[in-house]
Amino acid sequence: MLKVLVTNDDGIHAPGLAVAEKIAAELAAEVLVVAPEQDCSGLSQGITMHQPLRLRECGDNRFALSGTPADCVLFASAYFYQDTAPDLVISGVNSGANVGDAVQYSATVGAALAAAHLGWSAVALSQAFIGDREQIDWSASEILAKDYIRQCLAVDEAACWNINFPAVEATAVKGFRYCQQAEKNIAAVQARLTPDGRGINSYWLGFSKAIGTGEQPGTDIQALRNKKVALMPLLSHRTDSDVLKALQAMHLAAKQAGGSL
Repeated sequence: MLKVLVTNDDGIHAPGLAVAEKIAAELAAEVLVVAPEQDCSGLSQGITMHQPLRLRECGDNRFALSGTPADCVLFASAYFYQDTAPDLVISGVNSGANVGDAVQYSATVGAALAAAHLGWSAVALSQAFIGDREQIDWSASEILAKDYIRQCLAVDEAACWNINFPAVEATAVKGFRYCQQAEKNIAAVQARLTPDGRGINSYWLGFSKAIGTGEQPGTDIQALRNKKVALMPLLSHRTDSDVLKALQAMHLAAKQAGGSL
């Protein structure tokens, strides 16, 4: 591995980004960091279309961009990789798991998918935790990520991965599982009312998680509950291929029967 681009969604000063930089340094001779200036959690693959982007140098090969994680990947392609491409994009390490319904909202995953759309290999890394966000044990991702990244990239059929590490120290991890995304672990959406200092109502969106989620076999949530690393290959498109094939077959059968759909 020669060149790695590192980004995240928690911002340029996030502790998980420092962990990702260490992981990248173990894999590559050249590491470039382009991360958001601010926390961009929950922005999925959103990009900035209606305001300019500003780039701030934060050290050797480290830059903060006034945009989203997907912006960081796209900007890097246009500005830093005009005549070449990174061998790998690492997005993370996110503070908290990106599993179940959270995957579609995750900007950590969004950056990896943005890279995949460019034809680049990419991994989204997330560290699950229980309790205080300021006391996260990063050892599982910091120590184990390098080997799992190499394992995933050896799978020719998949170039983009969502990798989640369980909320235990590295020595307590019980292997890994290739898994699918758990479904419907968000039971409801909440709009929490918080009046500001002037008495004007503001609202914070939040999610109510379903009870018992992850009990289905083979899911990312179940893997984490069993203290395993969850490895999930991601598609860079959203076509439901199975439904499409069924519809095409129905259409063809109708035409052959002299009817129409």
